[in-house]
Amino acid sequence: MEGGVGTAAGPLIEGLVPCSGSPGLESLPAEADELERVRRLELLADLFATVSEKTVDAT
Repeated sequence: MEGGVGTAAGPLIEGLVPCSGSPGLESLPAEADELERVRRLELLADLFATVSEKTVDAT
């Protein structure tokens, strides 16, 4: 495992970046693609249930 990312998840999260501004019509296809990639990770719905909201917001 390199950088905390397993080999199976690596390609799915590679290239995901924080939003750099308000989404617009120009960025809509890229935003939809990123959302689909995150959904394919099949993260548990309660993954961050034990993490404080303050900690999640800080990242």
